[in-house]
Amino acid sequence: MLNSTATQLLISANSLEEAMLLHDLGVPWVDIKEPRNGPLGRPSLELVEQAALWLGERRSGSEQAWSIAGGELVDWNLDEDQRFLDRLAPRNGCVKWGLAHCAGSDQWMRKVRELLNQIEQNSGDRTQGILVHYADHPRVDAPIWDEVLDAAVAIRIDKILIDTAVKDGSSLTDIIDKERLEKMLKSAGEKSVAVAIAGSIPLSHIRELSLLGPRWIGLRGAVCTDTTDRSSSISPALVQQALSASNLQTRPLSDIFSLDFADIGDHTASPCESCHEPQPLRGESRKGP
Repeated sequence: MLNSTATQLLISANSLEEAMLLHDLGVPWVDIKEPRNGPLGRPSLELVEQAALWLGERRSGSEQAWSIAGGELVDWNLDEDQRFLDRLAPRNGCVKWGLAHCAGSDQWMRKVRELLNQIEQNSGDRTQGILVHYADHPRVDAPIWDEVLDAAVAIRIDKILIDTAVKDGSSLTDIIDKERLEKMLKSAGEKSVAVAIAGSIPLSHIRELSLLGPRWIGLRGAVCTDTTDRSSSISPALVQQALSASNLQTRPLSDIFSLDFADIGDHTASPCESCHEPQPLRGESRKGP
C-alpha cells in the first residue's frame, strides 16, 4: 500500500483495459468501478477477478495501490458477496463501502466488522476495508462525518474516502467549504486515519486542494473524454494533466499507445459483461463527473 504523506492521485477505471492504461501511466492508486451502478458502482465479479489477477500481480508489495468500489454497504450480503472479498483480499486489493441509508443505526458497524473479519481470514490485513463519508449525507440518509471517523477508529479502519453521493455536477467544495474540509482532514490525521477526497473535482482544483492535506485526490469524470459523463472512456491526455498537476512524472503518450493490448486476451469483458444493471441511489443523476 501507499505510505507517502504527499498527496497522490486515485483514478477509477471501468474496464481492465482502462486499469492497464492507468497503471502504465503511473497512477498511484487504480480503482475499479462501474459508474452506471451509482456513485460507488460495484463492478461485476468477472471484472474484479480480472483486476485481481492483473493488478494484484503488478501492484502487490509495491508503492502502488488498487481497489474496487464496493457500492453501498446495505446492499452487501455477507454470504453471497464473500466471493468478491475472496478474489481481491489475497492480492492486496481494497474495497470501499458507501454508507447511504445507514444513518441513525449502529447495525452498519456490525456488518463492517464481519466483512473485515472475512478480509482478515483471506489476507490477514483488515486495512483493506475503506469507509466512505458522503459530504451530501442528508440527501442519502448517511452518517455524519464525526460518526464515520469515530467508527473507523473503533473498528480499526485506517482510510476514509470523502465523496459525493449525488452526481448532479456539484463538486465536493460546493457542498463542503475548504475551511470545513481542512478541519475534517486535520481531525482524521490526529486519529491516524488517512483520507482521500473525491466528488466532481476539476483538474484545475488539484493543486489547491492538495494544500489542505488529503492523502489522495480521487478522479473519474475529470479525466473522461466527456467530462460531463463519468461513464465515458478515460482520456490518457487528461490523466497526464492530472498527474502533472499533482507533480507526478508521467510516461509519454507515444509510449502508452505502443502497448500491445492483445495480451489482455480472455481477461477483457464485453461492456454488458462488466457491469450490473444500473442501480442509482434515490435522487442520483446518471450524468455528471
